[in-house]
Amino acid sequence: TLMEGSRYAKRLPIGKLDVIRNCSPETVRNFYHKWYHPKRMAVVAVGDFDQCCPGGARGVVGHISALFGVDPPGEWREAP
Repeated sequence: TLMEGSRYAKRLPIGKLDVIRNCSPETVRNFYHKWYHPKRMAVVAVGDFDQCCPGGARGVVGHISALFGVDPPGEWREAP
């Protein structure tokens, strides 16, 4: 598959249903503050950019970089 060998291929986007239903709001907040950081995100853009967007694919990459390429507030933690 496209993401073979990565954690994206092994994990559900929102998590396991039994965990979501049984964890406390505090647990969710702690998980969010620990792991949800823009440096851990991936952006996937799909389309015929050369036909629809100014600058084609390079223009789309530039636009995404402009939107997401800043260091946000919050502490960065290395993944275990």
